[in-house]
Amino acid sequence: MKNLLIKIGLLIAVILLLIAPNFYIIRNTMKAEDGISSIIKDNPELELADDGLVIFDNKEYLKLNVAELYIMLSRKPEVAKSINFMIRGLSFKNEELANSSEIALLRLMVNCCFADAVPYFVKVVPTDDYEYSEYEWINVFGKIEITDENDPVGNFRLIAEKIAPISENLIDKHQIYIFEVRQEAPFAY
Repeated sequence: MKNLLIKIGLLIAVILLLIAPNFYIIRNTMKAEDGISSIIKDNPELELADDGLVIFDNKEYLKLNVAELYIMLSRKPEVAKSINFMIRGLSFKNEELANSSEIALLRLMVNCCFADAVPYFVKVVPTDDYEYSEYEWINVFGKIEITDENDPVGNFRLIAEKIAPISENLIDKHQIYIFEVRQEAPFAY
């Protein structure tokens, strides 16, 4: 029942996002770069490009939040083949993923007030060396794979190339929430 309610909530949120594109843009009190500089400091192999892309292992990664990813893929699914993504969130497994190697990356989007917060998540195929820890803040670097699954949550998953845990002391208590969604770069992340 709980999974059904989450799926229905996600479906309604996606429909609202597509119908009223300017309705959900809410200014965030956090800067788009908050947190990224500390991640780069903890991972010296990463660098921030002038245009806001993150460079890792000589590859550029577009950083965006899960809601922005849903919008992008609903409008232009062909971009999935040509872009590397960096997405952050809380790792978790629900009943569907319990017996799978996949994990989910979760963020909550607030449209108006916390009472209408909607969970957004993307399935992630982790790297072989990743040790799952429930509700751990992580950054996932990878590519989107479009699947044939008829899943109301989305017919795509993120194939991880790197998963970087984020230290608890670097997490702002408001980062779980998405207050701002942008339709083009630079994304709110």
